[in-house]
Amino acid sequence: MTDRPADAPPLPPAPDAPTGPHGPPPSAPPAPTGPPVFLDYRYGPTVLVLLVASALYSVALTVVAQMPSPPIPAEAYTRPPHAILGEDLPAEVGGVEVAGVGKIPERAVLAWGAIFSLWGIGFFAFIAFLVYRAVLPEFRARFPLTRAGPRPLPAVLLLDTIAAIALIVALWTVLRPLLFGAWHRAGGTFDFPTLQILALATQFLGYAGGIAAVIWCARRRAGPAGSASLWPFWRTAGLVPPSNFARDLALAAALYALCYWMTLAGTFVNLKIVDALGEQPDQNVLLDILVAELRGPNRTWVLASLTVAAACGAAFFEELLFRGVLYNVLKRHLGTWPAALGGSLIFALVHRVHSQVLPLFILSLLLTYAYERSGRLLPSMVLHALNNSVTLVLLLWTYGG
Repeated sequence: MTDRPADAPPLPPAPDAPTGPHGPPPSAPPAPTGPPVFLDYRYGPTVLVLLVASALYSVALTVVAQMPSPPIPAEAYTRPPHAILGEDLPAEVGGVEVAGVGKIPERAVLAWGAIFSLWGIGFFAFIAFLVYRAVLPEFRARFPLTRAGPRPLPAVLLLDTIAAIALIVALWTVLRPLLFGAWHRAGGTFDFPTLQILALATQFLGYAGGIAAVIWCARRRAGPAGSASLWPFWRTAGLVPPSNFARDLALAAALYALCYWMTLAGTFVNLKIVDALGEQPDQNVLLDILVAELRGPNRTWVLASLTVAAACGAAFFEELLFRGVLYNVLKRHLGTWPAALGGSLIFALVHRVHSQVLPLFILSLLLTYAYERSGRLLPSMVLHALNNSVTLVLLLWTYGG
């Protein structure tokens, strides 16, 4: 660079921003500053969501409550189930006698043997991975356990979470009688598979409405970046390293090799605690009814509803709600570790199965790690779907007939 002569004319001022055919690009909204508070940023959209939820409650209390209830037969909920283990197992089903338990179906023995073998290989591969990281510096550099850069937090408030829950419950309250009534007026019958499908439709529509409201509030508050690392769930702009689909799938698969054994150990400890407290394990009546239906004429509908609910719907909507919304709100106010522990405890308790609190807590911690390690929700969704799918495969293989 050379010095300009003293008598040279002055240079024109540099433009503030590059211009195009439509003028300068729009500026991004200012980032929030200061400590997080209950009503930080602009909360007008959230108040609007609360008003919509209140209006839906009013509709439910005034209009929907006056609608005649469809005739649902009691046997749709109380069909006598087949016992999963023990002497009530049909005599024509071969099995293996186990002391103190009874006859276990041969399908169960084969299924559990295959799963244990497959995930035994995965578990020892995970141990080898840890050993390599401990002794080889170049391996640690290539496969870090934490992110290389920070993950952007979505502009979601605590009040947004409250509004989303209110909207979800309001939608459930309104949609259930509407869907059931519409099915009855169309001449449909209310057997167990139909009840499950209608219940799933109500549940997923409620989740979709609440989560969409949170995303809308965040984007109204801070522009497209307001929903970063929440939506779109498959990528997050500005991450280091950038999004990689193959890396996401590999992370989910590797974590499930660990998840399977950790949740299995957690289940054993949880059952011991329940037994020490003098409590009985939860009686999963729904599971027993499903087992009975899997042997009946409605097998196809039961398989379809189980696949949609467990393998797809639960993984998608629960990750958006618990990791994308709840965990990020807790992290904004409490920090990473308190948010991970608190969010996982809420996740475990919401399922309302006291004999599975510990394994659900462990599963949630691993789902949170997958989210933080990748910076996007896709790996945690895949891990969640893997966990539910293996349980579903075991159920179908063992008791599906």
